[in-house]
Amino acid sequence: CSQATSSSAPAIPAMALGLLNSDALFRDFFREPLTVCDRSCARGGVPSFGACDIVETADAHVIKTDAPGLTAADVKVQITDSNTLLITGERKREHEEKTDKMHRVERSFGKFTRSFPLPPDADAGKVAANVDHGVIVVTIPKKSTPTPRVTDVPITTKAK
Repeated sequence: CSQATSSSAPAIPAMALGLLNSDALFRDFFREPLTVCDRSCARGGVPSFGACDIVETADAHVIKTDAPGLTAADVKVQITDSNTLLITGERKREHEEKTDKMHRVERSFGKFTRSFPLPPDADAGKVAANVDHGVIVVTIPKKSTPTPRVTDVPITTKAK
């Protein structure tokens, strides 16, 4: 396999771009489509379930977790005693007729679990969660920070 280089831009090593052995990756994708995901996940890739975004707003921390095909009945959100948020779910395998001839199966199924330590400013008693179009949205409100209160203390003079 030959590599074309441009004289106007310096070459960036493939390792710096995270493209380790990309030729083999593409070749294997078409030869073995089911194992490429398994290998990429083993190398630190993102699984199809449980990939998430975490956003901090002025009022809350929001975690959005991919859970395609799942409903609220398929998902559980919990807070542990150690102030850890747990998101678990399961996508069950669809029933298939034994007479059907499967040509390709790429959709994943099974259980997933994600855990996140709650930030120090989290109000754990007010956490809310919902599932919308296959995305689990967990909203962790921030504790209201009390405004500092200053109280004048009267000073008296002690008589001699």
